[in-house]
Amino acid sequence: MDDFFKAPSLDASLVPQFARSGERSLNSQFNFAPTISTQAQDLFTSSFNRQRPIELASLDVTPLTFASVSADTAAVDTAARTAYTKDALASRPIDAGDALKVSVQYSDQVTDPSRKPDVVIDKDGRVIQNTDLSLGIPQNLVVQVDRPDNPDQALAQKASLNQFLQNDLSADLQKNPSINGMKVTDTDNLVPPELKTALEQPAVQDVPALPQEQAPEQVPNISQQVQDGQPGHMSRQQSDQYFPQRDVPRQRDENNETYAIKDMLASLFANKENPYETIRPSHNHGFRFGRYGASYDNTSNYLQEVMTPEIMELLGHPPDWSKLGSILAKLKKEHPDQYAKFEKNLAAAEAKGSLSHETAGHLRPDKDGNFAAADKLGQFVDKLQGGKGVITADDIKQNFGKESQELMAQKMVQDYAKSGADSAKIAVAVGLDKKPQDLTPADLASSDAKDFTNRAQKYYGVALKREGAGADDDISWKATGNPSSPMAYEIAKHALDHAHTTVPGGGCAGGVQRSLADASPALKKWLGSGDAWNMGMNMLRSHEWAAIDPKQAAPGDIVVKHNGGAGHIEAIAKKDSRGFLLGSDFQHWKSDLTYTNGGYYNKTVVMRYVGKAGDTQNT
Repeated sequence: MDDFFKAPSLDASLVPQFARSGERSLNSQFNFAPTISTQAQDLFTSSFNRQRPIELASLDVTPLTFASVSADTAAVDTAARTAYTKDALASRPIDAGDALKVSVQYSDQVTDPSRKPDVVIDKDGRVIQNTDLSLGIPQNLVVQVDRPDNPDQALAQKASLNQFLQNDLSADLQKNPSINGMKVTDTDNLVPPELKTALEQPAVQDVPALPQEQAPEQVPNISQQVQDGQPGHMSRQQSDQYFPQRDVPRQRDENNETYAIKDMLASLFANKENPYETIRPSHNHGFRFGRYGASYDNTSNYLQEVMTPEIMELLGHPPDWSKLGSILAKLKKEHPDQYAKFEKNLAAAEAKGSLSHETAGHLRPDKDGNFAAADKLGQFVDKLQGGKGVITADDIKQNFGKESQELMAQKMVQDYAKSGADSAKIAVAVGLDKKPQDLTPADLASSDAKDFTNRAQKYYGVALKREGAGADDDISWKATGNPSSPMAYEIAKHALDHAHTTVPGGGCAGGVQRSLADASPALKKWLGSGDAWNMGMNMLRSHEWAAIDPKQAAPGDIVVKHNGGAGHIEAIAKKDSRGFLLGSDFQHWKSDLTYTNGGYYNKTVVMRYVGKAGDTQNT
């Protein structure tokens, strides 16, 4: 059998109820009784992986046990598969910071027969570990699969290989945090592509809380086109490249603002190609999926809208969505009045347009009265939490397709907007998987959050203008209230960092000097350049700074004040909600540029970095 996955589909009706007993240890495997078909073994293994009991019709079969492979097991060539000793393993340990290289291949494709495999999947699907992984992880892990004789053997081998890679090996890697991920070589295509992708993803603890700048498969970073503080324009057609394709028409009650915020979220989360099948690990050990980066909480909250209190109580706290199908079946059979309440909720949400026809269909019985689709939907939602199996593109398409994603995102955005959150706050809330009202000052003040909201606001601004533009129109923007150049952006950013760290009673010049030095190596020259007024005059005399009209002041500009004797200097750090430009001084925020300290200062100069001739003002 050349193709490992050309095997018949599994018929669940053939599967007996197994006794769940025995133990698993090193060199352990699934040791099935001869009377149990390999199809049944496969379903049991899949169920074991999900840690869900099988509850099907009982047949008179020998109970399943987990037992170690003994030396006299006929199917095991013990001469060729001698267990490695600790000393042998120590000769090839993986170095800290390296990725584990895993080679998976058929046994008859081995090119180096002297290299004994660490793990063997034999013809009956048994997992034989020759290397004690509890003693350490080897630099190159070799997994060999014996060539199956028939489709039943291939099914059992597939289940065992997935079990070992997804659960056993991953558990060993979690105990070795110094190992930097996994790289799978699979020339015989024995590992499902989605599992290979999941195994090679960075460790969960390395996933940033907020999405970072786009990976190559995502849309271009809009910050390269929309420069901070700079005016600009692009054609309506050019703007399309910054937003993943949307395949679903505008929904009922979806206004321009909601549409634009959804496009903003898509640009921050989704792949440019096949955005509705995007899968990303989340910082809280789970998965995010689809065009809008939906999480477990988003999806769970969305489904709860149509559930009755009785159903939510049966699902538990927190809800175990994998029980959904069996709970609905039980209610329909044993408590028709309660099921009728649920069906009424379902019909109302579908009629209102807040629940897609697809999702409503999953929650209703099929023509045979079964709730298999609800079971699959519940298992999909549970997987989003992490630790319960990988998410695949097929999972998304079968359980939460395009229209469902659009309606769920629309409801979320509109609920968040009703709470008073603007587009930037909605972006951070979705990024951190929180509600806007639950965001803390620290959530919004981190440098990651500032960079993230900066990108989010640019996507939103272009998306909103894009909705009102014709096919041949230009989208343009002005430079108001923003830094005037990339250098000004860096100065403003570091002025915020130093706003409250300078010494009271005369430390204003030192604070500005440190802000400039942190902004760019080209500005370190101003360290020790004088106090307040003298520093400002030295900057103007260098011709790298130019005095500007105070009405044109923006973040990143420098303000110097004087009264004939004493002086004060500060960098403009940001613009507040009232439109005031706020500067950093030694003690507190200044309310605006006209602040004179009770008439103490009588002269104000605002200057902007212009650089030397030919300087692009980039840091």
